[in-house]
Amino acid sequence: MGFERCPDRADGGDDRCTTPRTGADGDSAAQSAEAVPTVRLEGITVRYGGITALDGVDFQVARGEVRALLGENGAGKSTLGKVIAGAVRPNAGSATVDGHLLDFRPSSAIRAGVRIISQEMSLYPPLSVAENLVTGGFGHRRRLVRWRQAQATAQDHLDQLGLSIDARRKVGELSVAEQQMIEIARALFSGGKIVVLDEPTSALGVAEADRLFAFIRRMSRKGTSFVLITHFLDDVMAHTDSATVLRNGSVAGERRTAKVTKNDLVRLMVGADNRIASVVSGAEFRLQPVPESRPRLRIARVAAPSRITDMSLEVHPGEVVGLFGDIGSGSVELAEAAFGVRQAHSGSVEVDGVAVRSPEHSVRTLESAYIPQDRREALAFPQHAAANVTIAQLHRLLGLRLARSKEFAITSEQLGRLSVKSCDPRTLPGTLSGGNQQKLLFARCLVRPPRLMILVEPTRGMDVGAKDDVVRLIRSSAAEHGTAVLVVSAEPESILAVADRVYVAQQGRIRAHLHDCPASSSTLMTAAHLGETEISA
Repeated sequence: MGFERCPDRADGGDDRCTTPRTGADGDSAAQSAEAVPTVRLEGITVRYGGITALDGVDFQVARGEVRALLGENGAGKSTLGKVIAGAVRPNAGSATVDGHLLDFRPSSAIRAGVRIISQEMSLYPPLSVAENLVTGGFGHRRRLVRWRQAQATAQDHLDQLGLSIDARRKVGELSVAEQQMIEIARALFSGGKIVVLDEPTSALGVAEADRLFAFIRRMSRKGTSFVLITHFLDDVMAHTDSATVLRNGSVAGERRTAKVTKNDLVRLMVGADNRIASVVSGAEFRLQPVPESRPRLRIARVAAPSRITDMSLEVHPGEVVGLFGDIGSGSVELAEAAFGVRQAHSGSVEVDGVAVRSPEHSVRTLESAYIPQDRREALAFPQHAAANVTIAQLHRLLGLRLARSKEFAITSEQLGRLSVKSCDPRTLPGTLSGGNQQKLLFARCLVRPPRLMILVEPTRGMDVGAKDDVVRLIRSSAAEHGTAVLVVSAEPESILAVADRVYVAQQGRIRAHLHDCPASSSTLMTAAHLGETEISA
């Protein structure tokens, strides 16, 4: 997908264009090429105390356009999305929707058809899918609900999205991926015509993401505009019309995705090459041979409900091993088994020859650390950053109580190492970006370097620069402290940037083991589908 060709400019200007390409079915509302964009922001400036989050930003989205909003953590992406939704009032600037001036209030944005879906979901787990969908369309109006009819309407809406989810099911019974899909369905069901999506595919597998984007494209052809805040550049290249890149609160550039490469976008975001950027641009990395030392983590012929059929792998001291697999591959479940969260039906899981029994056993006896795929499971949001960073090591630091000054000193040191922006020991996690919340969990792991570190999607929700910071920390932890690290991810670039060796999982089995050979992102994707057992020099 892309744009129709704009007239050549005699002034040598850039290649920006705001008219989306008409869909194959010819029903795009954008084919009228209206002079006024659906959304136009001009000179948006947002300051928080002495920090400038946005500095004179101009941004626009045309009717039926799918526009990506890219940038590093702290670049201002989420803030700009909240400005569009009326959740943040700027210090300067103006915004219009369909030519009508907005007053930067949520109620005004909602009436204009703006909907925002944040990274943290706002569904009601005890209610059914139908109840979540229907109540999302009420706003502040009172209405008599005919629940049988509402349930049928909700089911029809889900069917149109291609979601095989029973509208009668409780939301709390759904997977994280399914809940994310319901969030998006609710926004569309409630009449959203300008939908801001903040990392919508971070919890979705490839097939689910493709289904979501197919629906987004169908809706865009009918006139719905989408702003996609994401770090997944493959999604941007495959499913958007254009991209706006923010850097340090300002617009670094705007590009039509049909005429740009991933590497071009990376350079706009970070201004320089880094390890992640190299993988994104297609570079190969030389994977290492299997060490001759005794494995620290040994998983042998493990089977466990409901997605592990037969998996084996080893991680040695001082090395980083990647486990690449999509949702449903069993990779996440294997990480849970390695930490004792999930019990195996058969096979063995050992750390330095000792069988893993439980998470508490892993932390206290085996000196293991674990970061789950959903950071909300691990963060204590009512507690400040210092409490979140030091909580796992209280029993080793100073018993059950830790002097506030020492707690703050430890936290400040870790936050500095991780380059966590706009955060001090007193900051509440809920005020941080998703990427900085993830860094808090890393800080917790690194207070006292563990013998084994198990990381599930450690760079999810992070920009390219922040991902590179985390990659360097993981590798330095392994090299300096001899920590054995298992990294589980569905992002091939994240795996290749950090791993010495790579296992590839699919359908509950280890499909390939890549070592002592060159590998690129395409190597991992090919291995996942062809399933070669050993790939080495």
